Amino acid sequence: MSDSDYRFDLLRERYRASLSTKRTALQAAWRRVAADPGDAASEAELRSLVHRLAGSAAAYGYEALGEAATALNAHLLDRRRTLAQILAMPVVERLMPRVLAAMDAVSAGEVRHSGVLRDEGAGLRVILCEDDPDQADVIAAALREAGCEVVVAAHRDLLWERITTWPCDAVVTDYWLEEETALGIVRVIRDEPSFASVAILCFTVERDVARHEEILACGCDVVLTKSEPMGRLIEELHRRVAARRAG
Repeated sequence: MSDSDYRFDLLRERYRASLSTKRTALQAAWRRVAADPGDAASEAELRSLVHRLAGSAAAYGYEALGEAATALNAHLLDRRRTLAQILAMPVVERLMPRVLAAMDAVSAGEVRHSGVLRDEGAGLRVILCEDDPDQADVIAAALREAGCEVVVAAHRDLLWERITTWPCDAVVTDYWLEEETALGIVRVIRDEPSFASVAILCFTVERDVARHEEILACGCDVVLTKSEPMGRLIEELHRRVAARRAG
């Protein structure tokens, strides 16, 4: 086993071990919201926990868990309905047990991860905008294994600090970052002419086509979903950087 494989296995094991705690927090948030759908704090916590789980499970290669959490996340992010209306939907009542069961299966070691595909690459400098430490760890590790230098920024203000002091070739950003979206990140980069050569890739669990089209129209180079292999992200990273350099 190579050192890089060993490091990835340690990250995955740490993530697998953390799932029992994540499950407890998720189930508790679900019960609080079900008891009082009007509680804004509980609602925000539930949405955040499901969103982070959808992204991290996909990033670590646990496909069944990622798919279940992504499906639930899509319903909870439906802004056309109130949370009370969402919770009343039969599909949501079916999805939560599916998510919890998938978490249990991973925790018990009953399923194998699909692996993190890596690629050989030359030292691109990448700023990763990701506010979930679990996802930031595995995405940054895969990028570094591909030969990239990586720094992490959890929000737009920190991104601006990084990009102005650490010239980079690309920014890889999640779509949802706490209370902001990647739209703000794309706009702040594209509004500065000196960053015209910086490629922007959105790597997200968000599947809404309208949101994808909006961020692309703002100047993002490509939108990839976290259910895709990590190798696809690295492949697109090199492709989009090359295109920006070519003008």
